[in-house]
Amino acid sequence: MIEAYLPISMLNAFVYCPRRFYYEYVEGTMAYNEDVEEGRIKHERLDEEEGRTSGRKEGHSIHSHSVFLSSDKYGIIGKIDLLEEKDGKTYPVEYKKRKVPKNSNDKPFVWLNDQIQLCGQALLLEDNGYPSITHGFLYYIGSKKRVRVDFTNELRKETIETVETAKTLAKDGPIPSPLEDDPRCVPCSLLPISFRRFPY
Repeated sequence: MIEAYLPISMLNAFVYCPRRFYYEYVEGTMAYNEDVEEGRIKHERLDEEEGRTSGRKEGHSIHSHSVFLSSDKYGIIGKIDLLEEKDGKTYPVEYKKRKVPKNSNDKPFVWLNDQIQLCGQALLLEDNGYPSITHGFLYYIGSKKRVRVDFTNELRKETIETVETAKTLAKDGPIPSPLEDDPRCVPCSLLPISFRRFPY
């Protein structure tokens, strides 16, 4: 059953692979492998901090853990791993278990699906009364490093469009075709299921 509010984690899944999104969100099909289980365990540790707020002397920052919000305006819902308030500014921090991705020049970069998920968190915050959120961070557990993501007008527009496109697919289908010769399929927990079926 499709809920009225689209989880922002499903925005990530949609951009990464629309077929995976369809399995998980529309059909409710979940599959676990070592990679998925590792990520689940690490997020469970974060969820133990749910609702806890702490003040830190360094820069007088305030941390709120596992903040759940919904937005009537955008029709989305989700959890913010860490909401940080510092120097009068508020920004979301999303945790990822892997290491920081690097480009061919060995410079950090952020995958689009992760950018859109994080931007979705900014939209949630703003629709719940927080002042304009200019940026957020992805914290890569494997590297113990943060990478900043600026919420540009272009990224905001693409995030809102992604919400609408994902909702349309969820409502009207059909199931998207598998990715072709894509390395992302190799570690996918849904691979055995996905390639037993074909688009209808």
